[in-house]
Amino acid sequence: MIIAPTLDDRRVPVPTYVAQMVSGNPTLDVAVVKIVGTLKGQRVPATLPLVPITLADSEAVRVRNFVGVIGYPGVGGPTLTYTEGQIAGFEDQDGDGVIDSFKTTAEIAGGNSGGLAVDAKGHQIGIPTYGASEGADKLDRIKMINAALPTIEEAFASATPGTRRPTPSTPGTGNRPATKGVVLRGQIIDANTKRGVSGALVIILKPGVSVAAFEESGFSDTLVASAGTADRSGNYQTAPALARGQVYTVIIGAKGYQPRVFEDALEITNDDPDVTKIETIAIEKR
Repeated sequence: MIIAPTLDDRRVPVPTYVAQMVSGNPTLDVAVVKIVGTLKGQRVPATLPLVPITLADSEAVRVRNFVGVIGYPGVGGPTLTYTEGQIAGFEDQDGDGVIDSFKTTAEIAGGNSGGLAVDAKGHQIGIPTYGASEGADKLDRIKMINAALPTIEEAFASATPGTRRPTPSTPGTGNRPATKGVVLRGQIIDANTKRGVSGALVIILKPGVSVAAFEESGFSDTLVASAGTADRSGNYQTAPALARGQVYTVIIGAKGYQPRVFEDALEITNDDPDVTKIETIAIEKR
């Protein structure tokens, strides 16, 4: 495929690079590509005039949060188009019981699909995908970037050593690069009402780190292997991915609830899928 980078938002992008797909997920309509040469047949320069993006934790996004959408909708012509709005809600687009998309008031027109959705810091929270219309009413959707993490991990697992990975900005990850492994999905519910607990925090400690050691460190991010925050329905997804062949301690906490600790209870095996769903966890109020 041909890559035409945007170097000036006043000018039409110029086809410049040749790229190949490294990994992809047709169901999510997500692909990771690698630039392998130039359109003129030259080798890839040592330094490309491209700006790396920082990945946000889409599970931490809330209703009414700012979102900016960048892309090339047909109605906007051949130059870059930017729209903005708010997160209007959440949706399970593929119907698997896990929230994977945002509803948004930002305008997403035909051609925007596959573009960029960013938060107020300019960090990527998702990929503009589609809209739904009823008469004159229209509400657009953005696929959460966390849903694409397994595809990104698959790409970097086969990358040349030293290849720069996207930087996660997830609180609790210490901004460490993602590694090949397993992403966890699940739900935290109230033990009495059985309803999802919004904002519940899932913390997975590094192998060999005990809860006592974590507390003694002052809850240092450096001892955290992965983390996730529950949405309004109590659903969460962890990031970055967890290495296989390791045993982890899990801590579940939420404001007004008693914490739950699972010491050395999470084992990630070589047989676990890249996205592994775990059993629902119930927590009780204090």
